[in-house]
Amino acid sequence: LDDSNREMLFMCGLEGSEVKHQNDFENLVINTLKQVAEKGVPQESIDAMLHQLELSQREITGDGYPYGLQLIMSLTGAATHGGSVMDALDIDAALEKLRVKSREPNYISDLVNRLLLNNVHRVTLTMRPDPLLIQNQKDNERKRLDNVAATLTDEDKATIVSQAQALKERQEQKDDGDILPKVTLADVKPDVKTKEPIKDGPIIHYGAGTNGIAYQQLYWALPELTEQERVLLPIYTSLLTELGTGTKSYLDMQQWQAARTGSVHLYTMYKPSLSTLNNINGYMVFSGKSLVRHADELSEIMANHWSKPRFDEVERVLDYLTLMSSRRIQGITGSGHSLAMQAASSSHSAGSALIYNTSGLPAIARLKVWVEQWTKDPALLTQWLEQLQALHLKLSKVTPHALLVGENDELAALEANLLASGLTLSDAEQAVAQPIDISPATKMVWSTSTQVNFCSAAFKTVPPTHEDSAPLTVLAGVLRNNYLHRTIREQGGAYGGGASHDNSNGVFRFYSYRDPRLEETLEDFNGSVDWLAQGDFSAEKVEESILGVVSSLDKPGSPAGESKLAYQNKLFGRSDEFRREYRQQILSVNKQQLIDLAGNYLNKDLASQAVITNAEQAEQLVDKGFDWQKI
Repeated sequence: LDDSNREMLFMCGLEGSEVKHQNDFENLVINTLKQVAEKGVPQESIDAMLHQLELSQREITGDGYPYGLQLIMSLTGAATHGGSVMDALDIDAALEKLRVKSREPNYISDLVNRLLLNNVHRVTLTMRPDPLLIQNQKDNERKRLDNVAATLTDEDKATIVSQAQALKERQEQKDDGDILPKVTLADVKPDVKTKEPIKDGPIIHYGAGTNGIAYQQLYWALPELTEQERVLLPIYTSLLTELGTGTKSYLDMQQWQAARTGSVHLYTMYKPSLSTLNNINGYMVFSGKSLVRHADELSEIMANHWSKPRFDEVERVLDYLTLMSSRRIQGITGSGHSLAMQAASSSHSAGSALIYNTSGLPAIARLKVWVEQWTKDPALLTQWLEQLQALHLKLSKVTPHALLVGENDELAALEANLLASGLTLSDAEQAVAQPIDISPATKMVWSTSTQVNFCSAAFKTVPPTHEDSAPLTVLAGVLRNNYLHRTIREQGGAYGGGASHDNSNGVFRFYSYRDPRLEETLEDFNGSVDWLAQGDFSAEKVEESILGVVSSLDKPGSPAGESKLAYQNKLFGRSDEFRREYRQQILSVNKQQLIDLAGNYLNKDLASQAVITNAEQAEQLVDKGFDWQKI
C-alpha cells in the first residue's frame, strides 16, 4: 500500500516469472481477494498487524538516519496533500479506531469489495528484460551524435571546446568557503560518548529511554570453525528464524513473531584484535525486540527458534533460499561499490578475506549454484541440511550470555522473563581466533547483468592501535572531497566515487559507484595520490576532513542502539580509553603527515583491484591481467 500520495495505491507484484504467466498471476490476485472478501481475515491476523503499527509508532529509531528527520519525512505526505500533520505524527487515535472497527463483522471483507474488487481503476503491468537494450542504446547514441556532428560548423565546434574548457576550469576553481558559517575544530568536544551497564554477569543490563519497548540479545562466542562451516554460517543465521520450531510450522512461527515481536534475527559479528590484523574472532548474535507487555513471549519465541528448529521443512528451505539467491543477485548493482571494495580488500587482511568469502560475491555465486543444483535434485538439499544441523549442534554446545536494554524500572522483569524461557546462560566468554587464509594481491573482474561499472582498489595498512591508523582515516576524506569526487563523479560521470579507510581491518579502499568508465577510473585512483604528493591543498581541507570523521563518530543513534554499541565496543576491547586516544589522534592530524602517509602506504604497485561489470567489458580486461569470475 503506497500512501505517500493524495490517492493511495494498492499493489500486488511477482518477480522472476515469465510473460506467459501474466493471466495466471492476475487470476491468482483476483481470486485471492475474492476469497478474503468471502471468508474474511482471522482476528488474530488483524491484531498482529495492529500490534506492528503500535510498535512502529512507539519505537525511537535513529541508528541509520536521525530520528527527528525520520519524523519530518514521515509528515511530508500529509503536509503536501492537505492532511493533518498532527494526526500523521500521533496515530494512537487512528489505531484505537481501527481496533474497534476491525471487530465489526465483515469489516475487512467490505473494504476489499468496495476499494479493490469493485474498483475499475486497475492496471496490470508486465516488465521484461531486453537482451539488446544496452547495444541499442549505444547505437542510438552514436547515431544521434553523428547527426549532431554532421551539422556542426567550425564556429560551433570552437564553442563546444570553449565551453568544455570553461567547465573544467570551473570544476577546478577553489571557492571561497569563508563566506559561509562553519564549524571548526574549536567546536569539537574532546571526549567520547560513554555508557556503562547497570548490571554485569550472564545477563547484562543497560538502561535507556525506549518508550515501552524491550530489546534482548543473546551472544555466543564462536568456536573455531572450519572453512566450510564459516561458509555455511551466514546462510544458517539467515535461515534459522525463518523455520518452524517443535510442532509449529514456519507459518505458525511467522504469525507468532508478527503478533508479539517487532522482529527477531540472527547474525554474526567479527572484529580483529586491536594490535594485529590476523587475529580475528567473532560472536553470533540473536537479537529481538517487543513491547514490554509481550517480552515474555519474545523470550519464548527466541528460545524455541534456538532449541527446536525444524530443519525437516525442506520445501520451505528451498523456497526461502531461492528467494534469498534471487534478491542477492538483483541487489548487486544496488551495492556494487561495497561488493567491489570487499573483493579488492580480500587479499590484505583476515577480516576482509572472511567478509568477502562469506558474504561477498563468492557467496552470491555459490548460493546461486547450490539453488540450481537443489532444484534439479532435492536429495542434494537434504544432504546439505545435514551439514547445517551439524553446525547447529556444534554451536549449541556453546553457552551464550545476554544483553537487555530497556527502561531502568523494567529490566528486572525482563530478566525474569528471559530466565523463565529455559535458556542456559553464562558469563561472557572470549571468542576463539579463526584461522583465515589470505590470497595474495590480485586484479579481478566479476561480470553480471549491469549497464554500469563498479571499480575499487585497495591497499594494506595497519591495525587500529598503530599511530598511522587515525591519520589514514582523515586521508581518505581529503582525497574524496578534493580530488576523487571531482574527477570520478563530476568529470567522469559516475554516480559517486571516493575513498575510505577500514581501520578495523587495516585496509585503505578507493571506489566508484555506477560508473560509465573502467580503466580511466582506476587511473584516477592513482592520480589522487599523485595530486596529494604535490601538496596543492590547504590545512583547511585537512580540517574539513577531520570534522567529517568526528561527525561520523559523534552521530546520534537511537537510545537502544547506543546501548548496544557501547556493549559491543566493550566486548571487542574497544575501551573508552582507546576511543579517546583514537579521537585525539584524529584531531591532531596535519597536512605533511598525510603526504608522508600516502607515500608510505598507497604505492600503486602494491594495490589490488576489483571491478564489477558486464561480460563484454570483463572479457576485455582479461587481456590486461584481470582474473574473470562470473555470477
